[in-house]
This record gives sequence, C-alpha cells and structure tokens, in this order.
Amino acid sequence: MNAPDLTRRQLLAIAAGTGTAGVAGAYGLGAFDRDADASTTEMDDERSRELAEQFAPVYYFDAFEKWFPTDPRPYESEADGDPVVDGFDALEGYTEQFREAEAPPNPTVFYRVVTYEDSTLAAVQYWWYAAFDQFSVNFHWHDWEVTQVFVDVESGEPKLFVASSHSRKVPNNEFLGPETTQVPRVLPELGSHSGGLSVNDIRDQFSRSPIEDTIADVTNDALEDVVGEIPAAYGLPRDEGFRLPYVVPELGGEPIYEHEDLQAVDKAALIDETLTVRSFDELAEPPGDLPQRETGRLFAFDPEDAEGEGEVDVIYELVPTAELEHITAFTGPQLSFEFAIPEAGEDLVSGHITTT
Repeated sequence: MNAPDLTRRQLLAIAAGTGTAGVAGAYGLGAFDRDADASTTEMDDERSRELAEQFAPVYYFDAFEKWFPTDPRPYESEADGDPVVDGFDALEGYTEQFREAEAPPNPTVFYRVVTYEDSTLAAVQYWWYAAFDQFSVNFHWHDWEVTQVFVDVESGEPKLFVASSHSRKVPNNEFLGPETTQVPRVLPELGSHSGGLSVNDIRDQFSRSPIEDTIADVTNDALEDVVGEIPAAYGLPRDEGFRLPYVVPELGGEPIYEHEDLQAVDKAALIDETLTVRSFDELAEPPGDLPQRETGRLFAFDPEDAEGEGEVDVIYELVPTAELEHITAFTGPQLSFEFAIPEAGEDLVSGHITTT
C-alpha cells in the first residue's frame, strides 16, 4: 500500500498500531517495546537518524512553563537491582540544575522510527520527558509526550502530523497532508504538556478553525450536530480563551514544595502563583484575571527550521529511544489535592490523578 493511497482513517489506524495514538502513550514507555506491534519494523540506525533530523519539531512553550524536554538518565538510581528514575530525584535534580544554570538542563528529545509491512510509510516518533506535570485536574511525577510524523519514504513527504492530547474523550490533534510546513510546530500546553499543532502562518498560536486567510491547525473530523462544524480535537485550551487555574499538589499533608526530600523545590519552582488557586471553589469558578497564554522559550533541533520564527532559545539533542530501554520504571508516590474535593466532583478528577 503506497502512502498516497492511505485515507485519514487508515493513517490513524496505523498510528494506533504504534502504541502512541491514545492517552496511555503519553505517560509511559510502552511504545518503546520493539515487539509491541508485529506489523512494524525498526528502521536502520542511519536512515532513522536522517528522518529524525529532517522532521524534528520546533516547540513553542508557554511563558510560564517550568518543565522542559530533558534527559531522565542523570536521575537514574537502583531499586531492587533494577535501574529506575525516582520522582523525587528527577524533580529535585532538575530544579537544582535549572536554577544553577539559569537555563533548561540537558535539553533532549528522543526518537524512534518504524516502517510498515507492504507500505512506503514510516512513523517518526518524537518523545520528550518532563520531570513533573502540574495542571488543573492532573498532576504527577514524570511526563512523556509524543509527536508523530508519518512520512512517505519514497517521496520524502510528510503525510500526517499527530500530537498527543492526554484525553480519553477528545482526539489527539492531527493534521493530514501538511503542505505549509515540513516540520511540525508544537505548542505544549502549560504544565500538562499536551501538544497543540501549528501549521498555518500564525506560528505560535493554535487555530481550531480557519481565520481570515489562514488554514486551521487541525484536520480532525467535525463534531456531529454542533453548530459551526467545530473540529473534534483537544486543541490548546489556554490559547483558545479558556480560563484554566492550576492547583498545587500535596504530599503527606503538606504542599509538595514543603516536603523534606525536595529542598530545591520552592513555590517559584511550580507554576506561577498568578495562575494558581488554593481552594475547590476557585477551581470550580476560576478568577477572571488569570493570565492568557504567551509564547516563551522556543526549542529546536535545527535553528534553520525556525527561521523567521524568532530567535531559538534552546537547541535540543536528538537521542534514540533505544538508549532508554534499560530503565525499568519511573516511580513516585501518589500526590493529592491540598483541599477537599466534594463527592460530586470526585469522578471528574479521579481519573486524572496518577503516580506517573
């Protein structure tokens, strides 16, 4: 099956076959398993590297972001003889390094490339690790995000961009047949790091629908029976006018920044207080003066890919995911809200709170 013959449905079915199309893929390393899908084959190292460099994303982070793509390997330790990354070690180590260097430490994106039987299509997967996740109804140690570029290896053209959304109910952000850019531009959501896409001329903003002379940033199917044919995609809530307050995780009955094993982590190490609420009432009815999204640091592998997009703040390294496969687990104790959640709201948040 040639790539030009693939429909959107077929392409997304293939995306599911890589193990990364759903929400679970953003949290763990299951998709790194080389035996996860018998219909895919690992591409050889040299060609994988070529494709990974060719389509390496440009990332536009929120001005308030605290946790950027980094290498978890410096935070490795042993548990029962197995190599693991402990949440305390990662958050403490990352925070301390960031503060000392006054810059994001060890900027790294990991890649994996697979091909498909009887197809000219390859999936180039870009994984990045954040030491922590802090959101409105979601917070946990460790965070893995993935962006996929599906490429016709014969023509060298990208056929589909897919960015992870973290939602079990709303599809990932996807763009079929990108023609305006060869390299995906990714707009990570503040704190949760879900990936919004940008393919039109408004490079650092997300457009769910066409605006004036620009195209939309997603090609997801529209929701049925919705006025205006709104595309069913996660999008980028803070960039679309939603007021999203952030909460402070609690551990052992105290805010995480007061824990004795996190000496480097203070209030300033978390999402800015201007975006933070400290009660359920404020979470349910957010303040009206929450700051809107503004672009902060720009990450790129090749500065030329970001030409005309402003100065690149950080150049990241590309490393094969194979170099992470020895790590057996990313660990950390369960975190909780620092305020009581009414029974009526428990179902809303229970599915979002995870250890990793």
